[in-house]
Amino acid sequence: MATPSTARQIAVLLVLGALSLPAHAQPPAGGGAHPGAIPTDHMTPEQRDDIKRQIASSLATLEAAGRLPEARAGSVSFQWPLAASANATDAGYHGISNFVDQNPGAPNQLLDYNCGARTYDLNSGYNHQGIDFFTWPYGWKKMDDDEVSIVAAAPGIIALKSDGNFDRQCTFNSSPWNAVYVRHADNSITWYGHMKAGSLTAKAEGDSVSAGEVLGVVGSSGSSTGPHLHMETYDGQGNLIEPYAGACNSLNAESWWADQRSYYDSALNALTTGFAPPAFPTCPDTIEQPNTRRVFVPGESIHLAAYYRDQLIDQATRYTVRYPDGTILYDWTHNSNAPHYAASYWYWIIEATSAGPFGTWSFTAEYEGTTTVAEFEVISAGTDADSDGVDDHLDNCMTRANATQIDADDDGFGNACDGDFNNDNTVNFVDLGELRTTFFSNDAVTDLNGDNVVNFLDLGIFRTLFFQPPGPSAYVP
Repeated sequence: MATPSTARQIAVLLVLGALSLPAHAQPPAGGGAHPGAIPTDHMTPEQRDDIKRQIASSLATLEAAGRLPEARAGSVSFQWPLAASANATDAGYHGISNFVDQNPGAPNQLLDYNCGARTYDLNSGYNHQGIDFFTWPYGWKKMDDDEVSIVAAAPGIIALKSDGNFDRQCTFNSSPWNAVYVRHADNSITWYGHMKAGSLTAKAEGDSVSAGEVLGVVGSSGSSTGPHLHMETYDGQGNLIEPYAGACNSLNAESWWADQRSYYDSALNALTTGFAPPAFPTCPDTIEQPNTRRVFVPGESIHLAAYYRDQLIDQATRYTVRYPDGTILYDWTHNSNAPHYAASYWYWIIEATSAGPFGTWSFTAEYEGTTTVAEFEVISAGTDADSDGVDDHLDNCMTRANATQIDADDDGFGNACDGDFNNDNTVNFVDLGELRTTFFSNDAVTDLNGDNVVNFLDLGIFRTLFFQPPGPSAYVP
């Protein structure tokens, strides 16, 4: 990779598309609301009653076996039910689309705990009975990469588990979901639904879990329109509750959160650079295309993208583009065009057309008191550090020959420099174990040299990668 050098200058000046406007008021080239319906779910009364019967039966079995702790008086205090995995790189990873509907009427009679309408009901009479936490941006990719885990919000025992159901649903249906149900010390129970198949904890019914312990991965099993966690909680007497306290919560007076977040949990989830606008599929085609890249050469268009949750119209973001020495090249602000977006994104296109230095540039966003930075490289055209015929700015493995650009796990790192098989950002003994398991097979991910067999040649490459992060890649920081 090229490094900053005062001896070399390239013809680069980043010019925003609407240059005729003042620098502080640059409109985006595209973006807006979450492109498509934010994930929702549905469950018939019969399905819900059946789950309750299964839970009761399981708890009765555990009690008969002496494995059910006696319920005691007290209160439950929830921690956040999601956690980013080690391979997640975004600043944030979620949004909330729906709370519990406090109005039992339907349809279109909506009331959430804060007296708003961030919930839904259906013509059938269904009222949403939980909190929907969706993953954003690129929920399907996050699901495939196991980037967001569902964790126990409070300690308890596993009352029931359901796994093995199809997890790429995108419409309402009658299919069962993958879920874990945790019974807490006061006899309250929390349902965690729509998990990715095969991701559920190995613990069995009756085993204890601690707060923050991983229960599974966010998926889209059951009657679901996209990857999200549906969290549904019942108190010790079996009454539905809304964990958030608010003026219009008629189910319970007190918050169940140890630290209740704001109704609008506004944040910048991700800041990226890319070679094209992001592309979002229409279900059931769930192959998203972030089109991100972090290395560029003169003459290329660079797409700068920002992804938000709970963005409000009166919240300004200050964006800057800086040279490697920190000098500000562009400085502008932007506000959304709607009162509230549960999820939104915006992108700008900048062009390489005049003079500026090689090296590490930065794209910065200051939003709601938090500064997020996406760094990118500007290098000389024609640079090919590993002499594999692929220019560095297009190379998913910049320092080891990988002319085929094979990237079997589609994580942005070419196989030739990606011994991180479990995607935790470090090549270690866990990955060595996976290599051993696939030895002498044609496993695509552990076949580091792309010759269709995992053997001692791949082991040799693996040794050079040991205790290193994957890469470097032009696509992933």
